[in-house]
Amino acid sequence: KTATVTGATAKTDYGHFYGSSYYFDGSGDKIVVSDATAFDVGYGDFTAECWWNRATWTATRRIFSSGNSTSSSHKSHFQLCILASGIVRFDYDATAGHTLSSPSDIINSDTWFHTAIQRNSSSGTPTMEIYFNGVLTASTTSNASFDMNNTEGVTLGRESTGSNWWNGWISDFRFCNGVAKYKKNFIPPGGPGGGSGDSAAGKGTNY
Repeated sequence: KTATVTGATAKTDYGHFYGSSYYFDGSGDKIVVSDATAFDVGYGDFTAECWWNRATWTATRRIFSSGNSTSSSHKSHFQLCILASGIVRFDYDATAGHTLSSPSDIINSDTWFHTAIQRNSSSGTPTMEIYFNGVLTASTTSNASFDMNNTEGVTLGRESTGSNWWNGWISDFRFCNGVAKYKKNFIPPGGPGGGSGDSAAGKGTNY
């Protein structure tokens, strides 16, 4: 799929697992991945994940989001937010106000973190989940549908309506449609983990 970079700067000497990343300065920097059926999750399972490192802690910032920048009814289908208080938050079907949050103060400054958000139906009950550095940190049951109308893509670096710009680094964003990759705690490549072994099952589309 096509990724359009606006303002974000490629850093070949700063990263975690791959040793490189994109830097976002908090004011207009973004990477937009074009819309495609690969992002239409509907009621199905999916996983979105990346490595990130935050430069400033003064406000709520979005690492990535999916939604329509002009239609309030499709403002944000899913997004990963980092709050100034150190909370990691997974917003989904934001028109209905659904959010899932980690405990507070789990983030340190000048540190790389791996975060995965996903819907996991393997138990028979659809469950929204946050894995932080490989550890299942928060979960809640939900069967919300993400009606993306195949007109919206995924944006790294801001909220879908053009606010809450990310100030920091993002590396190795991946999206898998039709599969919840993680069924237990795992060790992210090159980073800390919270369990024995990694687990990923099924087929999806990665970016």
